[in-house]
Amino acid sequence: MLVRLREAGCLIDERSGTVPVYHYHDLFRGHLEHFLRERDPALYVALNRKAAGLAEVRGDHGAAIAHLVSAGAHEEAGLLVRRVAESYLEK
Repeated sequence: MLVRLREAGCLIDERSGTVPVYHYHDLFRGHLEHFLRERDPALYVALNRKAAGLAEVRGDHGAAIAHLVSAGAHEEAGLLVRRVAESYLEK
């Protein structure tokens, strides 16, 4: 079904990898983020914090930092940047 939606131009992109992964098109995703941020700012922050935690657990520090910044958690984002930088310097 996702393949048919993508082929029909329904704002879904396929990202290559070992298995196909589908994402909303960046423009549509941006629209949905803006809508949620305007409609329910607390939920927007909570979801970005949750996404940051999930990204950090899987080692995707860039995504974790981006979600923290989106949530307005700049100090936490800075601490994560520092932790990641220090871990690279220790290697």
